[in-house]
Amino acid sequence: MGSVRRRVSGILQNSVLENSNFPSRFLARKRLLAGLVVLPSPAFAQSCKDLRPDWDGLPVSALTEAILLFTTPLSLILLLASALVLRFRSNAGAVLLVIGWSVQVYLVTFVLPSDTARTEGCLGSPTLFIVLASAIAIGAVIYTGPATKPDNNRP
Repeated sequence: MGSVRRRVSGILQNSVLENSNFPSRFLARKRLLAGLVVLPSPAFAQSCKDLRPDWDGLPVSALTEAILLFTTPLSLILLLASALVLRFRSNAGAVLLVIGWSVQVYLVTFVLPSDTARTEGCLGSPTLFIVLASAIAIGAVIYTGPATKPDNNRP
């Protein structure tokens, strides 16, 4: 046992003495490996595992993110409310709809996102969802607004 230990320590000493750059190259490799370990990837995607357990590892596009956000319970309730407000042309309902969509956009923009999940790719850009939600709210306000009569006296 002692002879094996002496032989291994002798080999290590010789390799260090023969190669004077050994410590710096070894430390550079360690830093490179440490840097690669820190990079976000699906293997270390704990936040993605929590937010989207069925995520397949591919980056999520804006369209896919919009579809996923429109299928949340609050968005489905707001879509149903939008249909009812448009059906009954309710001004007060349109105002409540604007508030509801604003709350949903706030939740999607400021409460839900995780920077690590976005860099890992399981959260896409919510821009398309925000534009469509705004269009629904603005369209409901315009549609339920008071009807204007044409002015026949204007030239």
